Amino acid sequence: DALGRGIATPPGEQPEAPSSRVRVQRLGTQAALARKPQGVFTLDQDPALRTVAERLAEALMGYFQKRNVHCSTTIEGWHRFFSEMDADDSGRATLEEMEDAFRRCLSQARVSRYELLMLWRRLDLDGSGEVSLDEFVLMMYRNELAMWPR
Repeated sequence: DALGRGIATPPGEQPEAPSSRVRVQRLGTQAALARKPQGVFTLDQDPALRTVAERLAEALMGYFQKRNVHCSTTIEGWHRFFSEMDADDSGRATLEEMEDAFRRCLSQARVSRYELLMLWRRLDLDGSGEVSLDEFVLMMYRNELAMWPR
């Protein structure tokens, strides 16, 4: 069918060609899926990202200590940090907002642009260009869990 769902065409009829807009959307989605990690991700699968997560967690706690803000857990800290990261108070953060907040607040972590992009790819699994508070905190929590000794 026009949406590419593979619906059978009755015998003797020509299948309807997808509109150019639908083809472009489908190609865009396929390209996004090709470059997005699939499935459940663990830091054990990506040691480089694990070191980034460790540096960010340390920088986060240092950031709040400097400001005399008590966070009993790193998770609470990431919740608070997200509100600072979400510059337009939309409840969602873009890569640009995340990059700006990391540079402004967590610069001592010395995270490169490449490392930020690597982290972003893990955060924005649906390819929307934005992450919600829940997506952000869940990923950062998974990072924290992966750092615990086994």
